[in-house]
Amino acid sequence: MIISISSMKGGCGKSTTTILLANCLAARGKSILIVDFDTNNSVTNYYTTGIQNAQETCMEHNLFIALNKNDCTNEIIQTNVKGIKLIPSSVRLDDLRAIEYRRFSKIIKVVEDNFDFIILDTPPTYSNHTMSAIYAADTILTPLFLDTFNYTTACYLEEKMHDELAEKCDNWYFIYTNWETQWEEFPNSTQSQWDRVFENKFGNIIDIKIPGTKIAKNYISTGVKLDINSKYQAGSKKLAIAFNELANALCGFDKNDTAQYAEVF
Repeated sequence: MIISISSMKGGCGKSTTTILLANCLAARGKSILIVDFDTNNSVTNYYTTGIQNAQETCMEHNLFIALNKNDCTNEIIQTNVKGIKLIPSSVRLDDLRAIEYRRFSKIIKVVEDNFDFIILDTPPTYSNHTMSAIYAADTILTPLFLDTFNYTTACYLEEKMHDELAEKCDNWYFIYTNWETQWEEFPNSTQSQWDRVFENKFGNIIDIKIPGTKIAKNYISTGVKLDINSKYQAGSKKLAIAFNELANALCGFDKNDTAQYAEVF
């Protein structure tokens, strides 16, 4: 399965979702390939930290080279996480902003059968690279916060997809990534009101909510593991459960089937 993590809003949790989902799936024994379309490089940096000669490796093997060669087989590198491989990003991707968006779909099919999941992290724009990722994907996930700007950008992305990638709209879903459980019981809270706005407008919202917690940032910054049995890290258990629910849904299991959960990742 190819999954594109796509949004036009920066800071909504695309890269964090990519990393946490990939690590959760890998902890279940799944083989993962991540393709980093975002020139911000946060995903590439996370998965190459601590690897010897990482900078040189990423300059010699990356998505820019793969798109130029029409071949990605030699651009896949090992990461610092077992079960996960990576095609790194490159600042030179901006030189290919006019690239034909179907090209990537053709080259990724060559390696698709080698992995259980291929996850595509995209830039916070509607560029040809974002179109490339959406066109290649079986499932498109758009992480979002509940606020005005996320609503505006989601509406614009919907418009662009209907105009240019209409065949992908049925496989496009939203996921809340900064959910505050304490406001759920208050129908007049800002969160509850925005939830109703998004539900009325889109309807394609996954019934899995990623909690708002500093643990996610700590996870990316320090490598602290998520532990579903944690009694000491506030938010760790909730975050682990949410990503296990998402992984279950993508694997075709009931989201609440805890027998399938990864306990630590």
